[in-house]
Amino acid sequence: MALVQFIEYEEASPEVRAVYDDILATRGLERVPNVWKAFACNPALLREVWEGLKETMRPGRMDGLAKELVAIAVSASNGCAYCLNSHVAQARKLGLDDALLGELMAVVGALNRTNALVGALSLVPPLAYEEAPPEVRAVYDDILATRGLERVPAIWRSFACHPPLLREVWEGLKEAMRPGRIDALTKEMIAIAVSATNGCRICLESHVAQARGQGLDDALLGELMAVVGAFNRTNALVEGLQVEVDPAIAAAARGG
Repeated sequence: MALVQFIEYEEASPEVRAVYDDILATRGLERVPNVWKAFACNPALLREVWEGLKETMRPGRMDGLAKELVAIAVSASNGCAYCLNSHVAQARKLGLDDALLGELMAVVGALNRTNALVGALSLVPPLAYEEAPPEVRAVYDDILATRGLERVPAIWRSFACHPPLLREVWEGLKEAMRPGRIDALTKEMIAIAVSATNGCRICLESHVAQARGQGLDDALLGELMAVVGAFNRTNALVEGLQVEVDPAIAAAARGG
């Protein structure tokens, strides 16, 4: 149960009702979702969050579906069920199906796992290529060939403290990041979004570097980070107010 009383449309002040009307018109809805009725406990917050989110999600160099995929990735990483359901429902209007959601979540899952591992394994001394056993050197060679690098990044050399983990994480990440229905640049941007959300600087810098090779520039990175920042904030607000998912949104998120 939400920690605040919802402000229903009929009870709303004129300033709140004006925001509600904009939400309904922009989203093509018949009913104001619970999250906005909860935010209306503070009309200034309601207006600010809605206006910021509306502007951030407006298609630019990133199209509408790409922005929704990033919103889903951030919300899943933060465990925000409300925002996850809401933006899966929105993405379905733009062409998301179950297979595409599965491809997205493969990237999200791989990056959340890698982010967590990097935090601890960055404390392990890297194993030099020259000192590596054949099974580790084979993974190193694949990393170099796949990424077009001349030197194995230190973090992969730290993962080599446990060769089965090195091989498993690399193979999983390589497969998750392979272009499919989601193109290579968008997958790198999703990886950036998850890594920024989790505060993994090593992964963030690595995937920004990879994305620059796919066409990411400072302006596009700024557009991406506007989405990442907006959803980290919104996730925190929703979880702080303990807003439950509207049944209609949950049904739409499941393709109903």
